[in-house]
Amino acid sequence: MEDLKKAGYVKNIYEVYCMECNKSKGIFLESLTDFDDNFACDFCNKSLSVSDDIIVLYKVLHV
Repeated sequence: MEDLKKAGYVKNIYEVYCMECNKSKGIFLESLTDFDDNFACDFCNKSLSVSDDIIVLYKVLHV
């Protein structure tokens, strides 16, 4: 995957995801710096953190 990133075919995006109840917040970030420290899970109300509640995904840019 790293080779595809370097070639410009894919890039990382980050999904805000509660690891406590295994539910997505439905928010996808372009950068980890976009994470809002006030994010909370919509289902269990747990405060979410950038270090624990992020899933790294790959977005296809070119086929």
